[in-house]
Amino acid sequence: MKRHELIRDHIKRIAPRYRDADKSTKNVILNEFCHTWGVGRKYAIRLLSGKREPSGKKSGRPARYDGNL
Repeated sequence: MKRHELIRDHIKRIAPRYRDADKSTKNVILNEFCHTWGVGRKYAIRLLSGKREPSGKKSGRPARYDGNL
């Protein structure tokens, strides 16, 4: 499995517990998640609260490289 698939699977398991927890418990869950996966707190909050899931799509202008050298 790829890393993002592992993270997504972990999120599915702990997100309901995170959403139903009080503030101090959320802090513990968040610290554990950030330490385990090496992600920032704000990103982890967005993932665990269910507001946004990474799309895997790059933003910005597409590359102009055509493959011919």
